[in-house]
Amino acid sequence: MTDVLITRTQPGAAQLARELRRAGIESSVRSLIEIEKIRCCSPEKEFDLAVYLSQHAVACSDVGQASAKRHLAIGSTTQRALAAKDIESDVSTQASSEELLQEILHHTEEIASVLVVCGEDGRVFLVEKLKEMGYSVDTLVSYRRKRSRMTITDGNVPSIVEISSLTALKQFTVNLRPHADSLLGRLKLVVPSLRIGAESRKNGYPNVYCAGSASTRSYLRLIRRLVRSV
Repeated sequence: MTDVLITRTQPGAAQLARELRRAGIESSVRSLIEIEKIRCCSPEKEFDLAVYLSQHAVACSDVGQASAKRHLAIGSTTQRALAAKDIESDVSTQASSEELLQEILHHTEEIASVLVVCGEDGRVFLVEKLKEMGYSVDTLVSYRRKRSRMTITDGNVPSIVEISSLTALKQFTVNLRPHADSLLGRLKLVVPSLRIGAESRKNGYPNVYCAGSASTRSYLRLIRRLVRSV
C-alpha cells in the first residue's frame, strides 16, 4: 500500500509524486480537481500591482495584456510560469494568501490598485481583505475548477492525504462521507495553511498538519517527517 494520497491538480501532482519517490516515499495520484480554461480579457488600465494566484491562472490567461507596474507571484512555480511568458515578477516568501497580503501591506504606500489573476472562486480571502483595506481591486478569472470523481474505499486510502485547496477539501470530504466512521480517525491530512487547517477540523478531521504553503518543498518536508513518525 502506498504511503501518501496526492489529490492536487496536474502538473503539481506529478511533481510532488516525483519528489516523494526520490525521498523513498510511495504515493498514489488521484487528482480531485480538473482545470478548465475560461475566456477572459484583461481590464484596459494600468495597475500598481498584478498578483497571480497559481500557475493555472497564468497558463489560462493572456497575462501579457495585463498592464502593471509590478508583478507578484504566489510561489516559485507561478513565478516560473510568468517567466516563461517573459514577465518578471517578485514572489511571496510562502505560497499562501496570508503571506501575499503581508507582502502587499509591506509596500502599501506604493500600491493603490491591484489586479488579482485567479481561478473562479479562488483566493476570496485575499480579494476581500484588500477591498476592506481600501485598495481598488479588479479580478481576472481565467479558469474554473471541475470536480473529478474519485472512489474511496476502506482499503484504498493511505493514512497520509495531501490536500492543497478548500475546493479539494470539500470534494474529498464528500467522497469520504460513506466511510467517514472507519477512516476519519486514522487519516493524517496535510494542508497548506492554518485557514484550511481550521476548515478541515470543522469538517471533522482530527489529525491535521499544516505545511505552511502549497509548495512541493513545504509538503515534502512535512510528509517526510510524518512518514518517519509512523
